[in-house]
Amino acid sequence: MSGSKAYFDLVVCVPLEIELTEVYRVFEPIEDHTKNFIQRFEVSSGLEDIKILVVAQDEMGRSSARRCVASALADFDAGLVVCLGIAGGLSNDLSLGSVCYSGTVVDVYDNAKVVDLEAGLDTAFAPTHMHTDRGITSALNFLRSNPKFAATYSNWQGICAENATAELHKAQALDLLSKFEFAPRSLNGTIACGQVSDSKRYNDKLKKLDRKILAIETESGGVFAASEELGIGKCVTIRGISDYAEGKLSLEDQSKGAVRHIAAFNAASFLKAQLENSYFIDVLKVLRGNNDKALTSNELTNPPLDLAGVVRDLEHSIDVKLRELSPEYKFTEKGYSLPIPRIKPVDYESTYRAIEEGPAEIEDVLMKHDSIVIDIPRTYPDDSLSWVIAHSLITSDINRQQILPFVIEGKHVFPPASGFHNQSGKPIEFLEANGNICIPVFIIDNPPLHSRTRSQYLIEECKKFPGAKFIFVVRGELDLAASTILSESMNVEAYTLCPISLKE
Repeated sequence: MSGSKAYFDLVVCVPLEIELTEVYRVFEPIEDHTKNFIQRFEVSSGLEDIKILVVAQDEMGRSSARRCVASALADFDAGLVVCLGIAGGLSNDLSLGSVCYSGTVVDVYDNAKVVDLEAGLDTAFAPTHMHTDRGITSALNFLRSNPKFAATYSNWQGICAENATAELHKAQALDLLSKFEFAPRSLNGTIACGQVSDSKRYNDKLKKLDRKILAIETESGGVFAASEELGIGKCVTIRGISDYAEGKLSLEDQSKGAVRHIAAFNAASFLKAQLENSYFIDVLKVLRGNNDKALTSNELTNPPLDLAGVVRDLEHSIDVKLRELSPEYKFTEKGYSLPIPRIKPVDYESTYRAIEEGPAEIEDVLMKHDSIVIDIPRTYPDDSLSWVIAHSLITSDINRQQILPFVIEGKHVFPPASGFHNQSGKPIEFLEANGNICIPVFIIDNPPLHSRTRSQYLIEECKKFPGAKFIFVVRGELDLAASTILSESMNVEAYTLCPISLKE
């Protein structure tokens, strides 16, 4: 920070008056910093050492968001810039009232072009991908996945449920009660920044840009762009789901606008709940003195060994290994999210499973199976796949339990003493003492299938971790995996990779 400007830990950009009303319900305004007709208020965080500035846009949209953030950052230093408001849901994983927040923002405003089709017009995107630092996303995740904050998370859900009920009663929209998620969930992933759309085709095209896309809104691209230009590289978008982005206004009409108020309140109160998350506060304090460093660096890996510290430690080691193994990843910025292949059962094309079980995300498969083997071609272009999988899983959870991914290289597994401890160290020690608060996922890269002695030792190592999930990555050796002690002892399900779309 420059030292000549007042410093705010959070600068919160809010698009619409409806959203601003809910923000001020959650955060009490305490000091007016309005300038040049852009409303700016310091609000109470409830904490002595955390300062928050709320900046209101003069109108909705990307350009207005960019202007108001640029104005604020010209006058104040900031640690983290937050784009907070409502959005249209694009994922079945989100219901009305759910809250989503960014790992990635896909901005499709610029360089899009209209193309002719026989049936009419279509849009071709040239998207810009912007990323929230993975350290920030991981910290936000802990409110949901760390048992330490279970009461805080449940309290947030209860407050949201009480507010939603009151809003719908006030609007005399009781028929919408069944459509709301009264204990709203929170989910991190990809959020699109694009034009307001009444087109199902447009929304379907957005979903093809990133299969994990959660929602669409109109401001985040401007917030991220302005922040980066002015040297504040840390941004996150937090959005409450107010509709299904289907080009229908019936929900808003039926509720007399109550759905927007509910979604905005849920997003604002989610941010307020994060101020009870000590790991998120730690992130803000690191940013205060270290705004130019990524939050996945060693600076965040030295606290006492707890779940958050282990996640940061694993995240750092995964990042280092990927930069060593993958030429493409080596030159990406910190926080970049890699495209992750989906997997499908090996007999998908030829059996009933073609109907019942198609291509799926790895974390979704892990919800159903404790052990899977993924067969990849011997000609697979690099050795980083196991680490890419770990990189994806580190910001995921299963049934609100944080996933801890450990990559175990099969070539280093030897009896009697070269096992999982040798490759994972302190995180393994934490897991042995605290295995009930997380879901360990061991990714065994090239398991030693050709040696029965080493395979038996590998199985013994796996059995030391009851409740863990296992992914065995083999290269053209599926038949061998199916005929060895691995299949006999672990009850593995066999999968193969699906190709990654060039659009990803």
